[in-house]
Parts: sequence; C-alpha cells; structure tokens
Amino acid sequence: MCGRYHIDKAAERALLDDTGLGPADTLGWRKFLEKGAGDICPSQQAPVLTGEGGELHLELMTWGFLPPAGEEKREGKGRPGGLLINARAETALEKRMFRDSIRSRRCVIPAAHFYEWDEDGDRAQFSDRESPLLYMAGFYRYFQEEKRFIILTTRANASVERVHDRMPVLLGKEEIASWVFEDEFMPFVLERTPAELEKFQEYQQTTLADLGLEL
Repeated sequence: MCGRYHIDKAAERALLDDTGLGPADTLGWRKFLEKGAGDICPSQQAPVLTGEGGELHLELMTWGFLPPAGEEKREGKGRPGGLLINARAETALEKRMFRDSIRSRRCVIPAAHFYEWDEDGDRAQFSDRESPLLYMAGFYRYFQEEKRFIILTTRANASVERVHDRMPVLLGKEEIASWVFEDEFMPFVLERTPAELEKFQEYQQTTLADLGLEL
C-alpha cells in the first residue's frame, strides 16, 4: 500500500520540465508548500495532475475516497473510519466504487518519495534513482462536489518487497499525458511491474543476499 508520501520545493523545476507546465501552473504547488507541508497523509489536500478540459494542469485534491457504509472492506485498502486511500491495480476495473473513475477520471500524483513500513515498524523511503520526482498513477471522483483522489497500488518489485508486498503504480515522465488521456494505455500500466527504486532506511539489517552470498 501507500499510506504517506512527500513533496518539496526542490521538485518544482522537475515538474515544470517533465510536464511542460509553466510557473503560473504550479502556483498552487508553491502556495501549498508555503504552509509548511512536506509529508502528505490521507485526508489531506495535495497537488494532483489532471486532464480536465483536455489539457494537463495541476490542482489541489483531498486524498481518500469516502465509501458507502459497509463498502470499505470490499472495495479497496482503507483507513479507520472508512477512508479508502489505495486501489489495487489488479481489480480496480472490476470494483463498482472505482471502475467509472479509473476509466474517465485518471490523474497523476507527483511525489519526491513515498514511504513504506516493514513488519518491525521501521520506515523505508523510496525515490527515483534518476529524478527528483516520482509520478504515481491514480484516479479521482466527486464527493458532494469535492474532488478526492486515490492511489493505485500493485505487487511490490525487488526494491520494495523486503519492506512491503505492495507499492504505488509508477509512471515515467513521458507517460504522464498517456495515462491521463489515452484509454488504451491504461491496461498496459496496470499489468506491468514498476521500475526499480532507490531505498533509504535509517535502520536496515544487512542479509547474506544483500552481500551476494549464499549459505
């Protein structure tokens, strides 16, 4: 799953370069960070890339869907109180709560890095090895005229699997517009394994496998 991620001012230039947006388009990003925001948690607002109106733009949305009573265990990965923050890539198209949104309201969530916690409760941080930004695939819908987004997850790759068995579905910078606008591109993204990531963990036990050794 993905239950927390981070954005920062340093990533703004990468966002402009990767998306073709101008400084005026990321004004909301800068104002958001002026409030002291860094780590993004469920139920908070965060900058999200959407394609409403036929053009890519950045807007603020709230993280997490509000399911009907009794739906949270059946539809996705939730939080206490029923807030759904993740949807499984393998089943999102089948779920009543998600299928219309993933087909017609896809979005991209920029992040400097995301976090996962291992079985001992130790936090690991994952980032792109070659870029200051990650792009997580998601989708959104309206709840009483408020836009809320959710992050897609898939089976963890080799970078993440020793910490957690799930991770966000990731996009390359050249795939942002394709995910948002091209319906035929969606199944390809949902079925693939994300690229390898850079891992940082303050406490990390070294295993024989890490050293390339076997018993």
